[in-house]
Amino acid sequence: MSLEGPGLTTSVIEQVSSRWDVDVPGNTSADVLSRESRSRRPPELPPKRQVRGLRISCVRRVAQREVLEHWLTCEGLGSNGGSTRSRSNADETLDRLLRAKPGAAAFLWQDAPIRWYHTRLSTDRLASLRVIEGPENMLWNALSSDGTVGGAATRIVDGDASTLREETGVDVARIEQLAERVATTPATLPDLVCVRRRPWEQAFVADGNHRAVATVVAARRAGTFDGREDAAARRDATPRVGTYLGVGANRPSTDLRRAANSVWWSIRRRLGGDSEPNGF
Repeated sequence: MSLEGPGLTTSVIEQVSSRWDVDVPGNTSADVLSRESRSRRPPELPPKRQVRGLRISCVRRVAQREVLEHWLTCEGLGSNGGSTRSRSNADETLDRLLRAKPGAAAFLWQDAPIRWYHTRLSTDRLASLRVIEGPENMLWNALSSDGTVGGAATRIVDGDASTLREETGVDVARIEQLAERVATTPATLPDLVCVRRRPWEQAFVADGNHRAVATVVAARRAGTFDGREDAAARRDATPRVGTYLGVGANRPSTDLRRAANSVWWSIRRRLGGDSEPNGF
């Protein structure tokens, strides 16, 4: 049974809503499921999971092209024409983004197909996201001690912007400016684009790392975030951030081949100095 869009089944929405804490107070089962579908729910599910799985009205399924157009707009490359939904135009949108962001957007072809959703994340959930993928101890991974958005925000709150810029290469001054903007008008920043390459993996921010960190910095300085994910009352009181969430499929055979290939090239690199082709 579909709820918010084609292919968005009850079980998928339950996974997304429970994992991301996107429940909306006040909703009941009557708001989401019909009497017939409720009667077919597995009785062995714990009551808490049933409630969390039903409070999902702020999660909606979206087309990939909507996400890509949003990303291009954030990069100042939004389309000027109409919104024809032909396959060629969808491919053109993907091509434009891959040309503009070949590294950050590589997951779009590496892990295709991807299911996309739109939701709103609390500051706590935002802080638990990982920063964009990249080399260890460089850029965002150098700024965040634990690889998360919250870790990067902690260093900025406790450190000096110019020093951190020199140490990491990240434009910390820009994050500070965005944090001031969030503190006064929190709803003005564009939505984030986040990805979970596999349903069981932790999500990372593909687009909007400056915005994500700035939001947590602003919350820390306002005293509305202290890193505890179990404080439901405080979480409900903090602003939620619009987020596109992409979820890749489970592909054990593909993951096994990639792991074996990675080991093979690691051995060749150590023994003969060969480098693995980057695929471009």
